[in-house]
Amino acid sequence: MIYVITSGEYSDYHICAVATTESRAEELQKMYSNNYSQAEIEEYEENVPSDSWYHPTSIQYWEFLFDEKGNKQYVRQYWDEPNLSLRICGTSQIRISNIIADDESHAFKIACDKRAEYLATYFGF
Repeated sequence: MIYVITSGEYSDYHICAVATTESRAEELQKMYSNNYSQAEIEEYEENVPSDSWYHPTSIQYWEFLFDEKGNKQYVRQYWDEPNLSLRICGTSQIRISNIIADDESHAFKIACDKRAEYLATYFGF
């Protein structure tokens, strides 16, 4: 665990110190606190990104939305259930979700293949 000692609010918010033990963090908290503001201790796990999209598994999933001409409308990366799904949105859009791939280009190829497979079945080819 990593302990970050912070102080202030809004534009005055800043990091005062960093500690690797809770006891040292408490000492630093006292040192950086005064009559006007109380320093805080924030805890973080080592080697874990603080990004809001972080998920503890290394498997990433992709979702693509195609228009009626096959143009990519949007792409989204997320962590969810590992089953491939295809959904028709209205009369002209196709959404393909839960694609497991290492990167966007590989996921896009899988989505295009799945779209083509759906269209071939739908039109009887």
